[in-house]
Amino acid sequence: MIEPAHPAPDWRDWLSAISEQINIAKSVGTATPEPEEEDIHRLRAAVKYARALLRLAPPSISDQATRYRKQLKRVAHRLSRFRDRTVLMESLATLSHHFDKATSTTLSKNARVALQNAKKRLDAIGELLRTLPEPVEEPTELKKAIKRYKKRMQRRTPKN
Repeated sequence: MIEPAHPAPDWRDWLSAISEQINIAKSVGTATPEPEEEDIHRLRAAVKYARALLRLAPPSISDQATRYRKQLKRVAHRLSRFRDRTVLMESLATLSHHFDKATSTTLSKNARVALQNAKKRLDAIGELLRTLPEPVEEPTELKKAIKRYKKRMQRRTPKN
């Protein structure tokens, strides 16, 4: 018997993908001696991916998944003002010929503290996610959930 080219994902793959995104979020800012403004963006993006994966949770664990998803949302939201400031400064520099101030790549003290606090919260949430039980539903439910969300996103795509 020939194995399919892309075997259907199962619940372990789903839980592993969530853990991987949390680990990516926790590892931002470790490549350089000082965290940079782009690290906040990377952390928020990885958290967003983890939240999207948690939306695929089946009914047997949906309450727990929703709780963890809301905690992840709070972590990302607490960093949003720092990211908004960075984007605003970049936009002003791009749009204005008179805006001479170069945007800083290193984080301010407040932003650095907020990033470290976010990583600590992600550690705690990551531990909770490890205790998330494997769903009792068949793995085909995961495939159906993925298809549902794909259709939903296609409906939300603008026509032009």
